[in-house]
Amino acid sequence: MEELRSGKLDGLANGIIPEYEPLSPEELRNDIYWNYDDFFLLAQGMHELAWGETIDNWSVVNLRYKIDCEQIESGNFQEFFIRFSRKTPSEFYLSSVIFINLNSNEIRIIKQVYYLSTHPLPFDLNKSLTINQICIKPFEAVLISDEDVGEKIRNDINNKCYLEVDLFGRQWVLTTMKQESSNSFSSYGQLQISAQSGEVLKRDYFNKQDNYYQE
Repeated sequence: MEELRSGKLDGLANGIIPEYEPLSPEELRNDIYWNYDDFFLLAQGMHELAWGETIDNWSVVNLRYKIDCEQIESGNFQEFFIRFSRKTPSEFYLSSVIFINLNSNEIRIIKQVYYLSTHPLPFDLNKSLTINQICIKPFEAVLISDEDVGEKIRNDINNKCYLEVDLFGRQWVLTTMKQESSNSFSSYGQLQISAQSGEVLKRDYFNKQDNYYQE
């Protein structure tokens, strides 16, 4: 990802749209490995181009990464979603929703405006964090999860799964999705981790005998 980070993505983050041949899906999947910083730098640039302002005063309402269980050690994320929102002095809310999917070679942004008199917010900004308040980054949440029961959960199902790493409010929710068939997945285990302290708040998982645990 070094070439993109040092040139094309840095340009986007500074409001510059570079001219270059688009990468093919095969190049995206096989030759370049995307980590948290890569996705976020691109999302930040897209947001600033769309709204003409930085993300400094915007809350991160939702954030999701998706990664194949066999790729967790490499940190090679395949899918990313983030929603930034902020309140304006005029009593309405702005929202920026960004999707990046390397498997489908898709990048898109949706701009939203919520007028409170006619459209109540589907989220609570008072329970959300700005990007600078998120002390535990997603890859750090994965490491904390693995030191707890996350790695055990994946080993129970031979890494036949993918991991969803979600930020909801002030906590990370890591969900192991077990592969049941080629196109079918089911939740096999979940950990909740504070995005500010790194404390494991809740465990919810099965073992090999499908005995259910909750703490």
